[in-house]
Amino acid sequence: MKDRDISRRGFLAQLFSGVFALRATKLPLPIRPLTQYLSPRKSQGNLFTRNKKPLLIVVKGNDMSLMLAKGIQALGGAEVLKQKSTSVIIKPNFVAPQPFPVTSDLKMIASLVEFLCKEEMSQISLCEISTISQRGTELNNKFETLGVFEAVNEMGIPLLLGKLDEKDDHIFTFDQRWQRGKEIGIHKFIYHSPFIISTSVLKRHLPGWMSAALKNNFIAYGPHRWEAHQRFREGGEGIRYFDHTIAEFADAIRPELTIIDARSILTKRGPTLGYGAEVRDGVNLLILGGDMVAIDSYCGRIMEQYDDTFEFRMIEPCLSYAESLGLGTADLSKVEIIELET
Repeated sequence: MKDRDISRRGFLAQLFSGVFALRATKLPLPIRPLTQYLSPRKSQGNLFTRNKKPLLIVVKGNDMSLMLAKGIQALGGAEVLKQKSTSVIIKPNFVAPQPFPVTSDLKMIASLVEFLCKEEMSQISLCEISTISQRGTELNNKFETLGVFEAVNEMGIPLLLGKLDEKDDHIFTFDQRWQRGKEIGIHKFIYHSPFIISTSVLKRHLPGWMSAALKNNFIAYGPHRWEAHQRFREGGEGIRYFDHTIAEFADAIRPELTIIDARSILTKRGPTLGYGAEVRDGVNLLILGGDMVAIDSYCGRIMEQYDDTFEFRMIEPCLSYAESLGLGTADLSKVEIIELET
């Protein structure tokens, strides 16, 4: 019908008016049509609650095996982990060729693998998405320096080593709730995992102020990740942009269980040694739970105690936005905190 025909000029007018409307509402503009995106990873949600509150377990001690066993038992035991699957991916933090607490302690991971094997988890993998240059021998050198290849052989588990610059290995996701993100590319190893245990360290991180539960998910593909770093350097609104991006990446992945190894922590600066960063030993804590926001809220108070250059208010914008995305609560009065000693 003639009245339904759209001229080229009319089509362009409608197109530009639509773009202006999107800009007016400040919605993110994805790179490709929405129909080409998948939903963020389907998580099992927070499996660890008590009295309708998220559980947060804090174990103090020196024996990692005992700390892990006691902490997981306090969460409800391995039976909670195996509710829907006995296959699990352990996601560490191997950001640089430097030892714990810059990177995850392989002895801690070995203790976790041993515990899961005893509890008859049938398929356990260690998965890291490299965040440094993939060209030449730099990637292998980092993992060789850390002893990762030798360690996984001794554990008897596979190492799933993803690369950020391999676009075809990523699944691109988008969610209308994300205020900052254009798209988030999740590596297929992570996206398809039925159960993820995020094992990270507690350390200062510039940009981002602090790295713990939320920040360990900052492993997505695409220019948005690098843009966030660029915006942080600009200060002001750029810092808030980066804070919000951290929360959106965590929302895209949502690991079922997070374990923060805070036996020692990196203070002053980070995420690596140098430029004034200091290692504080003797903290001797392991923090476990399914609520990443509550974990970071608790960890922020630990960092404030041990680092006089850190203030909790620095991470409040990130925590607040993560709350709005339904990732948990920063109000620890709404959390069932159980503190144990070994």
